[in-house]
Amino acid sequence: MTETTRGATDRRTEPNADAVSNPPESYACRVCGRAFPESRLLVLHRGVRHANALTDGEKEAYVEAYREEEAELHSFRIRALAVLVVLYFGVLFLYIGFAG
Repeated sequence: MTETTRGATDRRTEPNADAVSNPPESYACRVCGRAFPESRLLVLHRGVRHANALTDGEKEAYVEAYREEEAELHSFRIRALAVLVVLYFGVLFLYIGFAG
């Protein structure tokens, strides 16, 4: 029986048994054994926690994943700033409208 099949069987009999701690599709770190739901998160983990144990290919994958993560964070910051500006001016205009 495969791990995926076993996990599905366990979840049918006990819904909260291993559904959260052992997802059926996970990527485990070969150094510490920690599991991640996405390979991108595993690459970032290895680059931060186990940088001295990386091969050249893994270092390149880490740099690429790091750059993508930075781009996503930059985009998030811009969007968060835009939302704050809209909320600020929205509240300001509401205040002017009701107070005036």
